[in-house]
Amino acid sequence: MFFIRLFICLILLSSAFTAQSAVILQYHHVSDKTPPSTSISPQLFDQHLEHIEQQGFSVWPLPKLVQHLQQGSTIPDKVVSITFDDAYESVYRSAFPALKKRNMPFTIFVATQAIKKNNQLFMTWDQLKEVTQFGATIANHTHTHLHLVRKQEGETNEDWRARLREDILRAEKIIDQNIPNTSKLLAYPYGEYTQEVQSLSQELGYVSFGQQSGAVGNAHDLTALPRFPMTNRFGAMKQFKLKLASLPLHASKVIPNQKIVRQPSISKGLRFEFDRKYAGISCFFEGDAVSIKQEENSIIVQQELTLPVGRSRINCTAPSSEKGRYYWYSHAWIRPKANGEWYKE
Repeated sequence: MFFIRLFICLILLSSAFTAQSAVILQYHHVSDKTPPSTSISPQLFDQHLEHIEQQGFSVWPLPKLVQHLQQGSTIPDKVVSITFDDAYESVYRSAFPALKKRNMPFTIFVATQAIKKNNQLFMTWDQLKEVTQFGATIANHTHTHLHLVRKQEGETNEDWRARLREDILRAEKIIDQNIPNTSKLLAYPYGEYTQEVQSLSQELGYVSFGQQSGAVGNAHDLTALPRFPMTNRFGAMKQFKLKLASLPLHASKVIPNQKIVRQPSISKGLRFEFDRKYAGISCFFEGDAVSIKQEENSIIVQQELTLPVGRSRINCTAPSSEKGRYYWYSHAWIRPKANGEWYKE
């Protein structure tokens, strides 16, 4: 009898862990004719939606998911939210019909300067208004799609914060003028942020999103929620199925906690502290396995990590008690050129 009760308790505990999480997907272009680094084909995108349906996932509007995270409310298992950055015209032409057919809500993060210029690569305000009638949320992606972490030459910290604030609030004003009563959601351009950027986001009342991969849970910081970037490369069906089924792995502390790294490497000894010990955890950097040592609820990287110029990340995963489901954590770095100058996109 004791073992039966223990087994039931373990099952309930496992359900409790999985019922406090969701996955947020991030797309840019849905096209075969746009840059591969930010594109997914319409055919593969449709396969994503078919799999979401077939596996019984609930597609939640992003504001609903955020509200549950803010309130610490229970999130049922198998919840996903769908987002698009930049409001490219291919989202309207290719993604919107597929989502509309399935009654799936979604969010478009809009960099308002491009829309204002009537650039043919982007959706129009009329199109953005139209999609809101079919479950879309329009949210802030700044006005000029600037690199939030980059200071201009000679710019003081106060001037930099003021410039960021003005850009974010300008986008907010333009969105509100065209589509009133939108949610206070912000996607960081290029997924780049620092603690100072997070602080400004919070000060302005935003819940904000990066492009570091991983599922979201109640323990996550609402100024830097993870999303899984989806492209032909990173959204291939085998990978997509794993990512869609993933569970949150939250690092309560990273030592040293750097986002911008000016030296060419991260020294041996990088430490991630989690909420508990995760058996079988493994980490990968730029596609290669990383040597780690586990100490209680922490892992310590046992090798130097050579950072390329640009953005890079380390991903850590651990198997859960459910077959085919993994806890997933990602930490991103940004490295300028050796001379201190910023690279071009």
